[in-house]
Amino acid sequence: MIRLCHLYPELLNLYGEYANLLALKRALEQCGQAVEITPVAVGETVSLADAALVYAGAGTESRIAIAAEKLQPMRKELAAAAADGVPMLFTSSSAELAARTIALPDGKTIECLGLADCDAVRSTGRELGDVLYASKLSEKLLAGFINKSGWLKNVADPLFTAEFGPGGIVDAKGETIAAEGIRTGSVTATYAIGPILARNPWLKRLYAADILRHKTGSADVSAIADDASDKGYEVTVRELLKRK
Repeated sequence: MIRLCHLYPELLNLYGEYANLLALKRALEQCGQAVEITPVAVGETVSLADAALVYAGAGTESRIAIAAEKLQPMRKELAAAAADGVPMLFTSSSAELAARTIALPDGKTIECLGLADCDAVRSTGRELGDVLYASKLSEKLLAGFINKSGWLKNVADPLFTAEFGPGGIVDAKGETIAAEGIRTGSVTATYAIGPILARNPWLKRLYAADILRHKTGSADVSAIADDASDKGYEVTVRELLKRK
């Protein structure tokens, strides 16, 4: 059984981010796997020993603060799973949960999970818009959307370069740079929404391969069929590139 763990869906599921798990579940089932999406409720502590993926999606800034606090009892479990190579994906504002801390505009600090070697900082403004990101993950661009009031900082090697639209990283001087996201071992965090696995079939296949490699030793995803999302992705990228 392939188990996809969704952290706090009652808090972290804005913008239909649950569709990331649905897209991944269908892809893995096409590869002949039995797949279960396991919600982890607020206040619940579960074993991640047999988890194939740990996922957290979008939430409001106040809900991210609640999630950061309530997840503290699972820090060791999450760290152990990451060390074991369990794929983890934090999208939208949940990207901040993977960081060590979130610095708030009022000077207060929120303790996070420390799964990635970076921090987050919030501002009183917001940044939003369509994005196209390049990365070493694929020759294909990531198509998504940004709607956030936070940035990641102290990121030594950003995952994405912004080809179009805003990034999500500030440098040592606090100035925004055309970069976004982190990938530390098996842990990936990005402010991009979409939902990105449903909107970017190449990324869905990459995660399916990572999961299969970790659970079965084989990363064969050739059975994943093309569908409307593949055509939709090509149209989206083409139209956004016209706006560069």
